[in-house]
Amino acid sequence: MTIKAAVLGVSFKMTIKATVIGISFKMTIKATVIGISFKMTIKASVIGISFKMTIKASVIGVSFKMTIKATVLGVSFKMTIKATVIGVSFKMTIKATVIGVSFKMTIKASVIGISFKMTIKATVIGISFKMTIKATVIGVSFKMTIKASVIGISFKMTIKASVIGISFKMTIKATVIGVSFKMTIKATVIGVSFKMTIKASVIGISFKMTIKATVIGVSFKMTIKATVIGVSFKMTIKATVIGVSFKMTIKTSVIGISFKMTIKASVIGVSFKMTIKATVIGVSFKMTIKATVIGVSFKMTIKASVIGISFKMTIKASVIVVSFKMTIKASVIGITFKMTIKASVIGVSFKMPIKATVIGVSFKMTIKATVIGVSFKMTIKATVIGVSFKMTFKATVIGISFKMTIKATVIGVSFKMTIKATVIGVSFKMTIKATVIGVSFKMTIKATVIGISFKMTIKASVIGVSFKMTIKATVIGVSFKMTIKASVIGVSFKMTIKATVIGVSFKMTIKASVIGVSFKMTIKASVIGINSK
Repeated sequence: MTIKAAVLGVSFKMTIKATVIGISFKMTIKATVIGISFKMTIKASVIGISFKMTIKASVIGVSFKMTIKATVLGVSFKMTIKATVIGVSFKMTIKATVIGVSFKMTIKASVIGISFKMTIKATVIGISFKMTIKATVIGVSFKMTIKASVIGISFKMTIKASVIGISFKMTIKATVIGVSFKMTIKATVIGVSFKMTIKASVIGISFKMTIKATVIGVSFKMTIKATVIGVSFKMTIKATVIGVSFKMTIKTSVIGISFKMTIKASVIGVSFKMTIKATVIGVSFKMTIKATVIGVSFKMTIKASVIGISFKMTIKASVIVVSFKMTIKASVIGITFKMTIKASVIGVSFKMPIKATVIGVSFKMTIKATVIGVSFKMTIKATVIGVSFKMTFKATVIGISFKMTIKATVIGVSFKMTIKATVIGVSFKMTIKATVIGVSFKMTIKATVIGISFKMTIKASVIGVSFKMTIKATVIGVSFKMTIKASVIGVSFKMTIKATVIGVSFKMTIKASVIGVSFKMTIKASVIGINSK
């Protein structure tokens, strides 16, 4: 059909009750049309259904509605829009096996409102959505409900013109193998939302987004209520983004979750929030920052067993405020934080309350640029085996704080710090209210440090506490304060001074049995003021 004059209402209705091979709809619109409707009900096998529409004049209201009740091989929708369109709607209900469903849309003129709604109640192999936007679009919506097995779902979107509001909503109630979202943004977008609820097994979920133009508001929300193997988020930001949010709630087993983000342009506000209520094996966060970022937040609540959690962050541009908060209420094996800072950072915070058994917690930080304010706060209320802090400073740092409260058995706590650039203010505060076996502090100072403070209060049995400090550059003010209110076996202080130190203070108050306290100090350079009490 070719329309060259104004048309009010175009309607196609087809009911298929016997086998059909090849159905083709082709429409070219060259004049204003108000209301186009396609309605198809399939009750017998069909091989090949094709819709092709080219719009070259204003259209108000385009509707496709298809109900499939028998086997279909190949359904194709292809639409090219070259003039203003208000309202495009696709609705498909699948109640019988379908192999191959393809939607392809190219937009070259303004569109207001595009809606895809699909309900799957029978097996489907291969669903593909491909959209290229080259003109302003207001409102794009994808809604899919899956109630039967699906193999392969692909969303691919390329945006080359302004878009306001993109929404993906998927509810999975039956097994799905392979879900892929790929989006490339080359023009301003306001509001991108992904919402997925998983109630049946899924193997492989992939989100890939490349941003090359300003985006305001990107949101990922996923609720997992059935076994999932492999979830991957990959985002590359090459233009200004305001507000990126990831929210995931896990209520059943998941194997492998990966977040990878590369930031090459200014970002304001990045938030990761994850609640784990079922076993998870392998969680990985990797972030590379090459442009200014204001506000990065990681919040994780663990209520079920987790094996392997990894955070890796490389900062190569200014960052203001980085926050990690993890609440552990179920057993965790292996937690690692690795951060490399190569540009100015203001405010880095780690907060971890541990309320269930943890085996292996590792913090590793390398600082090669100015940092103002680094804070570690850990509260341990359940057994922990192995906690390690390793920090290397190669640039100026102002304010480092470690605070640890231990209320349950801990085996092995290690702090290792190497300072190769000026540091102002280092504070360690530890309160021990449960048995601890092995606490080690090792510090090597190769650059000026102003103010180092160790404060430890022991209210439960401790076996082995070791402080080792080597000073090779000027230090002003070193303070050790220890209050012992429960039995301790083995306390060792070893200090080697090879550069000027002004003010060293040791203060120990013992109110319970202690077996073995050792102080060893070697001074090879000027020291002004040593006080041991």
